[in-house]
Amino acid sequence: MPPFGQLRYDRSVSEEFLGHFLPDGFASSLLQYARARYPIDFQFRKDPKTGAQWATLYLGMTAVLNVEDKRDKGVRLTAHPKYANSLYHWADDWAQTNSPETWRSRWPAVENYLERIIPAVMTDGRLTATEGLVQAAVSVYIGDSTRVMLDREVTPYFLDTATKNAILTSYSNPLAEAIEASNPVPGKPRTPFGARCDVLALRKDGCLVAIEVKPGSVASLAWVPAQATMYARVLQHWVDNDPGWAEIITASYEQRHRLGLVPEGFKLPKLQPRVVPAVAFQRIASAEYIDRMFKVHKALQTSTAGHPDIQFFEVSLSGRLDERHP
Repeated sequence: MPPFGQLRYDRSVSEEFLGHFLPDGFASSLLQYARARYPIDFQFRKDPKTGAQWATLYLGMTAVLNVEDKRDKGVRLTAHPKYANSLYHWADDWAQTNSPETWRSRWPAVENYLERIIPAVMTDGRLTATEGLVQAAVSVYIGDSTRVMLDREVTPYFLDTATKNAILTSYSNPLAEAIEASNPVPGKPRTPFGARCDVLALRKDGCLVAIEVKPGSVASLAWVPAQATMYARVLQHWVDNDPGWAEIITASYEQRHRLGLVPEGFKLPKLQPRVVPAVAFQRIASAEYIDRMFKVHKALQTSTAGHPDIQFFEVSLSGRLDERHP
């Protein structure tokens, strides 16, 4: 069995790669875009199996720029295929690997691309749908010192397909069965529930929080208590079985802090081996759909399939979370 065990989550990057985005790095201006008044989010990405690492600048759900580390060969750039073209002043040779020194000289041209691509994507409703806007806003909001957002679109890596199916089924089936048995609201959720968590946060008490973000006013809001609980249990499985989980979370936090993406006043707490679920639904959701959500929550709690510490928040497009009680 590989050293990462049944499943692995790790998006911390190497010190050398991190340096490209710190104040003296050639790509440091990406953090200025991420802190601007746009739905722009900066995230590191990493494949724990292969060690491949890259950084992505998102506008909503769209990857407008990827900075890919090719290890001793250097760095290359990629972007969403629709936008990686000369119309937006994208250069085809950016996809070729070059040294940081070369990219430093080219970076003004990369910023010129960003100046064109950001307005273009903003006007494309398919790629900046409300879901992407809200997720990005939650990820970069630093006005709340009670938590820090560590990552979005969190997807653990599994040892193999059989392991993935076995783990997901063990956590999804009880949730689906509890909903089916009580039938608390009209309709049925799309099952089995998956493992991709919208946002991973760290609370000041040291607990990790798996957040499911639901934008707008949609009927699927009913099922988010089950979705958030599913994500928390999958990540709890990782915490319970990976002895290096605390080091990974600490590394992710420290890197976000060095990039200026941690709320002022938030200090790294003593980490607790506990993952709790949370739901963040947009405040414009209808009273009917919110009522259905809480009915599903009650059904899960009554059946014991639910998580006892699940939290609910109203979320605004600014990314602010306001706690909402059932």
